[in-house]
Amino acid sequence: MQVRAPPITSGSMEVANDTLIAALSISVYDYVVTLPAEYRFYRAFYRNSYRLSMNLVLFVLIRYVSILVLVLGAIGFWSTISPDSCRRFYLLPISARVIQSMVSQAILGWRTYCVSRKNSTVGIVLLSSYIIAAVFQWVASIYHRDHVTVGGTCGAATTQPTHFFSPWLFYLAAMLYDFLTLTISMGYLFKYVPSCEDVSHHQLAKVSRVDEYAVG
Repeated sequence: MQVRAPPITSGSMEVANDTLIAALSISVYDYVVTLPAEYRFYRAFYRNSYRLSMNLVLFVLIRYVSILVLVLGAIGFWSTISPDSCRRFYLLPISARVIQSMVSQAILGWRTYCVSRKNSTVGIVLLSSYIIAAVFQWVASIYHRDHVTVGGTCGAATTQPTHFFSPWLFYLAAMLYDFLTLTISMGYLFKYVPSCEDVSHHQLAKVSRVDEYAVG
């Protein structure tokens, strides 16, 4: 069953087109600027006898999965796709977006785990929360979703907007997980500050260094 597309004006299509162009432009700039950092990761990988580190794995995943998300989004928006082709394609951008979110959350979880000095209890809480958030995000992104074609563009829409497993649940699960990791991280970081009543710039810099090198 194909979902009937909501009314779309030429103005909204222009906004979507300009937003996609801006996103691609920023991504290309960011990719070029961070090439030296990628080179340093690969050089360290070579010097460590090709021993993989979690930092390298997460860096490569978030870098290239994000590129995949943009490429699939551009294909769906700019290509002229038939309804039959859209039916086979529309789940790819959705799946890539969920994977991108999972990688981003894995980075937050790993950072928080390292800041806690790899506390086992924190690790269990983070892993459990990560799995729960991932399940909700997958269900919210795929459940009751079908393809939509508008002027050759291919997208997805929910067949039951009022259902509990609607796209809003994706963002709720992501925000709750992000809030959890932020709370745990801040709790551990402020433990390194002797007094929260009189925090000097030197102490804040020390906390920043702890956060930076914890994942190193």
